[in-house]
Amino acid sequence: MQEKSSEPKRIGIIDADLMDNGTRHPNLALMKISGYHKDLGDTVSLIFHDYSEMKDYDFVYISKVFTFTKIPKEALAFKNLNIGGTGFFPDGGKNLPYNIEHFKPDYSLYAPYVAEKIKSGSKVNYDDYCNYSIGFTTRGCFRKCDFCVNKKYDFATNHSPVSEFIDDDRPAIYLWDDNFFAYKGWESILDDLESTGKPFQFRQGLDIRLLTAKKAERFAHTRYHGDIIFAFDHLEDASLVTEKLKLWKDYSTKTTKAYAICGYSSQDIRDVLSLLIRIKILMEHGCVPYIMRHQDYEKSPFKDLYVQLARWCNQPQFFKKKSFREYCKANQDYGKKKTGLCKSQEVLEAFEKEYPTVSSRFFDLRYDEVNFYKTKLYGKRHPYIQSCEYCLRIKPSWDQMINGTIPEEKIISQFFLKNIDLNCLRPNKFCKKSGKECADFIMELTLKTKIKTIVDVIDKSKQKEPITPENIPQFGTFEKMAFLHLDTIYSQKEDSFNMNDLGKLLRSEAGSDVANNKYGENHGKIYCLLNLLDGHYENKGLVVSKNDLGHVYKDLPDHSRNEFVGKMALGIPIIRETIIRGFVNKTSASEIILEKRNISMSQTTIDRRMTNVNMLLTQTIGYFEAEDKKILRKNIDTNEQKSGPR
Repeated sequence: MQEKSSEPKRIGIIDADLMDNGTRHPNLALMKISGYHKDLGDTVSLIFHDYSEMKDYDFVYISKVFTFTKIPKEALAFKNLNIGGTGFFPDGGKNLPYNIEHFKPDYSLYAPYVAEKIKSGSKVNYDDYCNYSIGFTTRGCFRKCDFCVNKKYDFATNHSPVSEFIDDDRPAIYLWDDNFFAYKGWESILDDLESTGKPFQFRQGLDIRLLTAKKAERFAHTRYHGDIIFAFDHLEDASLVTEKLKLWKDYSTKTTKAYAICGYSSQDIRDVLSLLIRIKILMEHGCVPYIMRHQDYEKSPFKDLYVQLARWCNQPQFFKKKSFREYCKANQDYGKKKTGLCKSQEVLEAFEKEYPTVSSRFFDLRYDEVNFYKTKLYGKRHPYIQSCEYCLRIKPSWDQMINGTIPEEKIISQFFLKNIDLNCLRPNKFCKKSGKECADFIMELTLKTKIKTIVDVIDKSKQKEPITPENIPQFGTFEKMAFLHLDTIYSQKEDSFNMNDLGKLLRSEAGSDVANNKYGENHGKIYCLLNLLDGHYENKGLVVSKNDLGHVYKDLPDHSRNEFVGKMALGIPIIRETIIRGFVNKTSASEIILEKRNISMSQTTIDRRMTNVNMLLTQTIGYFEAEDKKILRKNIDTNEQKSGPR
């Protein structure tokens, strides 16, 4: 490594992968080296045209990530040369000196290369070079997978604070951490990332085997950039990966992918079968595979099949709409070949002839048919209908609750935190109690439980549903919302309504489709948040349906309706957090929203929604005992303390 000297040096830097094959990613180590040398006063340039330019420099650094990257022999014979990277050394070689490893990357290093390419008309996307701060917050992985180069560490450890590599002018962050979930302090790093206000992503596959409910909920609601990507490389992990995919889907609707390696452990039919089984498991759990072909795949008699499977899976627009057979047929129908078979169809037919049973088992599977997670819910903590296995995992089922084997305080906690839901009773038969029995039970329990008790049990939980733009309510007047509109909905013979039809039904005057849709959406959503309607998305539009709790609610006397809405509002995150904070110090709902970096809303939108949020806050505050009510009215600025329970 070149040391500081009295005379500035001319430093040449070569990204060998860029020179040989082109690469999407800038080399982080080289950017740190560049930053370090510029700080010494040296002149630093990226060499990207020809290795012959090395002669113009006093000292040259060459790095390569891939073993197959070619470098001329004469370049490696250069006198003042330092080489590094996994392309030279399987374990990455020696670490950079501490003062370079922790130097802020020089994000301008690749600027001349990018500018030249763009000027020449290149269609390559250079976002990774221009728009991301790049770094490692942790290093290390205990797995030591045979195909992976990251074997020099025995465990995951803290590496760099986000502040060390962040560039304020770059809009996003990406991270090369080896196994982020393996680091015990992952949550504090996530706090640091979120505090930047910038979206971020991990480029290595996250280790889904280490997923917990806490990690799932944090990642489901963080400002993540792009798709969440896990890894599913070993078929022997199928049971654990399946369990963790179900856990992930309990919290997230984010587009989810998983790296799936092939052609490494073997290159025979066993490896093909392993890959197809993993694709099927991922497909069933709403996850898109991204096939990673190890270079040894070329030794396989099935190398052409690996290529076609990768092209199918790695293009979600095809994978989500076509089976592998349909994908191959589409290539045949739209291909350039006028006669004979295209490559996709040729490969499929050849494999099917030799392995008809395997082909019939896997080649007709369609993501949109076998995906268990097609219907996304609205207004629930969990975005899909929970399975019976979920209740078995968290313990209280509806039958156990109604039969008196679960303490009432735990039932209140689980219900108001939305860990349990009446919605699950319809498709599953694990519980013997009817929806009407469960709705009667939870209504009676809610009305008899003091509101301060509800707040206290919610406050004890460390895993509360986060505030998002989607769960901050907006509606008309409280009177219409709590009484008139709901009565209108439940008087109809139809059980379900799209937002346009709901708006037409509830509005007193004729209006445009846009106005009807907005009015219907606002009221449909508040009823879902209060558990008085169920909501789900069809073709990206919200549809709401009557439910058992709503049927019980409509038959209550007015004073009980008011009380139930006041208490159920505590299940809405902004109401819950404002009330909890109001017992400690002065606050307001708008102040809390403005603190949340994951909420992107204009001040106009916040002000408009605060009218309704404050209506609900005032309603809720009215049901506390006199002393608590006094504290909350003093500390929470609702701007309308006049109204309260009727």
